[in-house]
Amino acid sequence: MLSTHKEARMTDDPVLLAYCAGLFDGEGYITIRRWVQQRGKEGTEYRYRSMRYELQLGLNQVRPEAVFTIYQALGGRVWWNQRGDGRYAKYSGRWSWDVDSVKGVACLQALLPYLRIKRPEAEVAIAFQARKANANCWW
Repeated sequence: MLSTHKEARMTDDPVLLAYCAGLFDGEGYITIRRWVQQRGKEGTEYRYRSMRYELQLGLNQVRPEAVFTIYQALGGRVWWNQRGDGRYAKYSGRWSWDVDSVKGVACLQALLPYLRIKRPEAEVAIAFQARKANANCWW
């Protein structure tokens, strides 16, 4: 897996943001992930279990150009996921971009004026992260 974690600076170019919003509307995803952490195993039982929720958004493509465009415009992380045995080179993996939590909200707020399909989901995600921050809670 090839990965880059260098932080790119978010663009303010409206044409590039509109292009990225189109990519994200068609190929992107917004999710709220639940993380369960278990600690202190005693036999078959865990003494401590915690749960938290995290906003994540991303985009996957077979070709790298669109993924690197959105990465250069919005920041986040990019990596290559190899799959299969490589016999079919065109479909042997995918490029992925993602960003989470507070940085994810910043990306959604930058894209929001240009989103059409995923606008309702983006608004819910922004509200979720705002409530999480205002409640100062662990979830």
